[in-house]
Amino acid sequence: MDKKSIIGFIIIAIILALYPYYIRHLPHREPPPPPQREISQGTAFPAEIPHIPPAEVLIPPVKAEEEREIKVITPLYRAILSTKGGVVKSWRLMNYTDSQGQPVELLPPQSEGGLGVKFSTLGGELPTYSWIFSSPQDSLVLGEKDTTGEVKFSFVSQGLSLIKTFKFFNDRYSFDLDISGAGLNSSVGHYLLEWPSGMNITERDSSDDLRYFASYALWGGELIKEKMKRGSQPSFREGETRWVATKSKYFLFAGVPLRGNGSGYALLGKRRIGVALQRGFEGRSFDHSFRIYLGPLNYFALKGYGVGLERVVGMGEGFLGRVIGPISVVALWFFVKLHGVIHQYGLVVIVFSLLIKLLFYPLTHKSLSSMRSMQKIQPKLAALKEKYKKNPQKLNQELMKLYKEQGVNPLGGCLPLLLQMPVFWALFQVFRSTIELRGERFLWVKDLSRPDLVQGIPVLAIIMGITMFIQQKQSIKDPKQKAMVYLMPVLFVFLFRSFPAGLVLYWTVFNLLTIGQQYILERMES
Repeated sequence: MDKKSIIGFIIIAIILALYPYYIRHLPHREPPPPPQREISQGTAFPAEIPHIPPAEVLIPPVKAEEEREIKVITPLYRAILSTKGGVVKSWRLMNYTDSQGQPVELLPPQSEGGLGVKFSTLGGELPTYSWIFSSPQDSLVLGEKDTTGEVKFSFVSQGLSLIKTFKFFNDRYSFDLDISGAGLNSSVGHYLLEWPSGMNITERDSSDDLRYFASYALWGGELIKEKMKRGSQPSFREGETRWVATKSKYFLFAGVPLRGNGSGYALLGKRRIGVALQRGFEGRSFDHSFRIYLGPLNYFALKGYGVGLERVVGMGEGFLGRVIGPISVVALWFFVKLHGVIHQYGLVVIVFSLLIKLLFYPLTHKSLSSMRSMQKIQPKLAALKEKYKKNPQKLNQELMKLYKEQGVNPLGGCLPLLLQMPVFWALFQVFRSTIELRGERFLWVKDLSRPDLVQGIPVLAIIMGITMFIQQKQSIKDPKQKAMVYLMPVLFVFLFRSFPAGLVLYWTVFNLLTIGQQYILERMES
């Protein structure tokens, strides 16, 4: 490895190490003016409803029965719905576990429930979370025989009715929600379908999980992303809204209207970000349908819904994200396909490393040959530098002449590195933010998506450093660069110790393959 390649590796490592800080400090981009009236931040909904007799807003709810919980059981999740507000109170994913080894719970503790309805009137807000709905069911179990099923909530009082029908499926994380209302007061023209509490913290490293919390809206044809900061106030924007979503690092809630679009969206909460989708209607009744997704942040599953939900996965942000993102998607596609055959992501990483090495083999071979040729002409280079040390222009001419005579490309060692940088960067995004690698074990590594630390010792990073030392021992022959043989592996161990273990495994295998390639080249030339 020549000096330019070493500098290139240092630059890559520094960029990757600083990337999370770069993302964290990206400037917030305000969305363009909405197609309709915008209600300024913090003023969309009064903190208190002005004193207007309830009958002039909506007929007040009447308690028909006590609150009951309805369990929904499918192969993918266990849910609890409540007749109080007709909301989702719990949603546990059976194929994913939290840091305690229990099925992941997506609703935060003390949540008032998700998918509640809040009417907006000329007088302010009227939430329905305290309304007691009736339902004929106590549970719903879906399996091989019963592949679909419904849970229906009804509230009827003095001519007013609000009906919410949940339609569940046994083979997907999404479900349909039908909401219909009748007998409404003429002052009611729209409502919010809310997911007010955001997502639950599910990862052992809660601070890392919280860094990914964000809300999204496909609003006026543009993807809007917002992060709430401490002290922020709720905000609302009016305008055509295709869908809303809120996510943690690995899990997502999304609400998509099935007929037509929403008429605005709201950002709720402070730390855990909630969202709400506004739907408008005319007259005294409405009948709307939504598709709700509540599950893993799986790029290809979300893409299958055909409305752009996969854009929230985030294969990088800013200019670099737009350039590297497509490569990350291709890399993830290969991983998923290989995993369908190999069934072990650690082995998938090894096979992927081999495929990348084969892809770059011609360039790498040429690069290694170029570096060896450069080593052979070092005495001649030194002689020219001494001879023309006072005439830089003449020195450059003679150097170019020597390179041409010897068939050596002085930049030949850098080209493969430059071409591999986008792949390495793309893998960095895949390993740190896609759910496929979450919790995947390999040998002693407990989680390929997290740094490998055994009692605080970065074992895999140290092994990577050893392979780098051997590789440099093979390639660096210049006595002036001897210190690099020892310093570079130490530096890279320090930097790679905080990288996802899957990425460190990939680089370690790549180093081993390069060592083998160098050995074969030396035998062929000897």
